[in-house]
Amino acid sequence: MIRNSQTPLLMQIYSGGVVAVFTVFALMYWNAYRRRGELGLDARQTLDARLNIIDNGGIALIGVLSVAIATFGGPLAAAVVAGPIYFLIGPFKFALGSYSARAYKRLSVGADLRVRPGPTHGSAPTDTGDISPV
Repeated sequence: MIRNSQTPLLMQIYSGGVVAVFTVFALMYWNAYRRRGELGLDARQTLDARLNIIDNGGIALIGVLSVAIATFGGPLAAAVVAGPIYFLIGPFKFALGSYSARAYKRLSVGADLRVRPGPTHGSAPTDTGDISPV
């Protein structure tokens, strides 16, 4: 049985795990994005990497918010706010989905896009670059 005084620690442990896991995912996608020229990523794969960095980083930030609430808010805030704060993932995913749909649409029609070649780390420059909405 978990006592009220234990809820901050419970949420700190849970949220610490969320932060760790989603930060690792974001860093893995960031590494792929950083090495996009070397990996030969095309425009869609580059956009996928960017969106996954945002997706995983956003969830990690919600976890950081939960840790902060559990740490500084006391047992009541840990129980009432630090857990339910994860409901923010829904609106975050909705907003990211809307942005993603527009970005993929722009990619498919080729409008309003700026292509920047990625770092090649000694190899010849490629045309697979960063696709950034203008």
